[in-house]
Amino acid sequence: MATVIYKCKNCGGPVKYSATLGKFNCEYCNTVYSEDEVKALTLLSEREDVVVDAVNGDYVEYHCPSCGANIVTDETTVATNCYYCNNPIVMSGKLESSQMPTKVIPFRVDKKKALESFESWIKTKKFVPKSFFNDKQEIEEINGVYFPYWLYNTNVLVDIDREGSRTYTRTEGDYRVTYRKDFRIVRKGDIDVKNLPKLALAKSNKVLVESVYPFDFNNAINFDSSYLSGFVAEKKDIEKEALMNSIEDDVYKYSTKVVRDSMTGESVNVVNNDFTVGQGSFEYAMLPVWAISYNDKDSNKHFFFSVNGQTGKVVGKLPIDNAKLYLSGLMAILPLFLIINAILYFTGNLQTGTFLIALVGSIIAYLLYVHKVHSDYNMTSSGVVNRGVNQIDFNNNYAEKIEYCKDIDLGTRVISRSRIERK
Repeated sequence: MATVIYKCKNCGGPVKYSATLGKFNCEYCNTVYSEDEVKALTLLSEREDVVVDAVNGDYVEYHCPSCGANIVTDETTVATNCYYCNNPIVMSGKLESSQMPTKVIPFRVDKKKALESFESWIKTKKFVPKSFFNDKQEIEEINGVYFPYWLYNTNVLVDIDREGSRTYTRTEGDYRVTYRKDFRIVRKGDIDVKNLPKLALAKSNKVLVESVYPFDFNNAINFDSSYLSGFVAEKKDIEKEALMNSIEDDVYKYSTKVVRDSMTGESVNVVNNDFTVGQGSFEYAMLPVWAISYNDKDSNKHFFFSVNGQTGKVVGKLPIDNAKLYLSGLMAILPLFLIINAILYFTGNLQTGTFLIALVGSIIAYLLYVHKVHSDYNMTSSGVVNRGVNQIDFNNNYAEKIEYCKDIDLGTRVISRSRIERK
């Protein structure tokens, strides 16, 4: 199993992939290489890799082709930097046969832009404690990492033909009349599921790494190990079969969303039995993520963040200054409550009942406001929970439509009629 370094033919310096250039370059003499050119620069280790931990098999020792130092990595690590000479090293032997990805999305956001995106994102979070992230030196580590993902593709057949009904009441003269409208809804067609990614690395925080979705797979290219040079890269250790429950859940959620979005008028319940999922296929890909570790000295706690290496999107859990949040919510809702009651008063409609309705509505709005902020800061929002569905939606450019949609009016009839008592 060989280790690989890409050396500049002009000065012998390390050649890395540049997210800024979209090509490979030598940091010493600034020579730029294309993918084809960089492959000719490979320097292979002349020594065999040695498995050190024969008992647990959870780490492996390699020899740096440049300085000869021993490099110890996790068993899943396939690219790193030498701890001694800092040369970028690719353990190419780990990517043989079944471990070889078919696709890669190269980094488009470099380290500087990743930090800028992180700082800009933090500035929008007005409910973090005042002392949080005042010192950039508290960022302990930032690494560009290629994470392994399984990409799932399938086709879903929609077949809905169901009757439904709804009731509504309206006033007609001296009577309150309740109607029942019957209808039939037909939805038939195919839904494509393309490039649904699922993290395939057990030691990583699944929610944190996957929440940087969406990735634009239009920019994915055929995999070549040279793109790993200068970054950390991990190989998969979760097989696709172990991810099927999560995959099926996302597929059914997305299919349900597409069908519900097609029901702009009447609607019926949508269940999993309305869909037939075709034989799916998988691809193995590496996707770019910046991993940031931050040590908040004030609380002595560590926080971890992810930045999408293609788009710069930032995600991560944040501490909350609850006093600031509760006061902000109160300052936002209280004026609205007072304005509503002032309008009711001057229009002669302020009564005990309307006051209580306004009060309860304001309390509900306040609680929803606080809950939204907490779910955002704690990464429990719908965007995080439905990250897989949102990625499929992005892949389809939000243009998924059911081929055959038909709403049939089956008639409306009166089911009750009562006289209105006048006081």
